[in-house]
Amino acid sequence: MAPARNQVGAHARRAAMLEMIREAGQCAAADLAEHFGVSGETVRRDLRALERGGQIERSYGSARALAPSTWESRLAAREALDGEQKHRIAARAAEFIDDATTIFIDEGHLPSLILDHLPGRPLTIVTSSLLSALKAASIPHVTCLQLGGRVRSVTMGVVDHFGVEMLSGLSIDLAFIGANGIDENGWMSTPDPAVAAMKKQAIACSRRSVFVGTHAKFAQTSFVRFAHLAQMQAAVTGSELSAFKVRQLARHEVPIIRA
Repeated sequence: MAPARNQVGAHARRAAMLEMIREAGQCAAADLAEHFGVSGETVRRDLRALERGGQIERSYGSARALAPSTWESRLAAREALDGEQKHRIAARAAEFIDDATTIFIDEGHLPSLILDHLPGRPLTIVTSSLLSALKAASIPHVTCLQLGGRVRSVTMGVVDHFGVEMLSGLSIDLAFIGANGIDENGWMSTPDPAVAAMKKQAIACSRRSVFVGTHAKFAQTSFVRFAHLAQMQAAVTGSELSAFKVRQLARHEVPIIRA
């Protein structure tokens, strides 16, 4: 992303800085200074203000997000973050398709990238994402089923009982599921109860489910639990996830694949 202009006011800069830290989970102070085009002292002052507000936690040379469990980033912000890692994860996750002919694609930017790696044979894609539906509909050998319901502008995903009811009548081979966070006990969560209901139903009607998400998801917890890691065939994440964290998650007996 291009550095922000120096003349951005302190209040606006701190708000943008907070969103950047929340997106990444943790940011180095030097990276923040470069991105916003300000001095190290200005960044330290901004971080102290955010820490006093209970929004971040500072450590030596970096800041970690203390996000409210109901906070959720917008799709445009997600698309700009960890792009290279997400493409690696999507390519590796697509290997789980095997002989599946019906596939659920969850809302979100990363799940939509899996569509770039589909095998060249007839497939039916079921999705709660307008982004993924448009993408899937342009692939000649793919039949796309867009779930109905209320569209959330923050993610361009569909929620509520219309979509849940549609899913309940389907039998799907494989679901690719995202989450806003996975805690140390293996619980997968999201900020919105309506989104949780869609994810829960997608898992229930699928023979296999695979989690896809960046390494930062394993350091976050959101408002509503919708599934446990043990319900997944595997969790595909980036090589940035530490070996220590992988060992922590080993007790859930789910393969953690670092792409």
